[in-house]
Amino acid sequence: MDTFKKDIEELKKLILQLNISQREIISLEEACIFLALSKSALYKLTSGKIIPHFVPNGKKIYFKKSELIIWVENGRVTQTVDIGDKVDAYLCRNNKV
Repeated sequence: MDTFKKDIEELKKLILQLNISQREIISLEEACIFLALSKSALYKLTSGKIIPHFVPNGKKIYFKKSELIIWVENGRVTQTVDIGDKVDAYLCRNNKV
């Protein structure tokens, strides 16, 4: 019986993920799944105006998936190799090498 309940829960999760993947505007709960964040973490990001979001009626929070993707991509951490290349380019531009 436990296996059956686990299978049903897994199916619910898959259906929700499929539903999320087909829509551009998603709710806070769906954004939590999409970004793999807790509700409290997402609330903190919205209250600090750190993440793009919409509050059309002043209550429920919505997100645009394309903006969430851009937000995640803007947080890219530069690799050490990339930093070395930038330093070399800077030094060459300023005739320091």
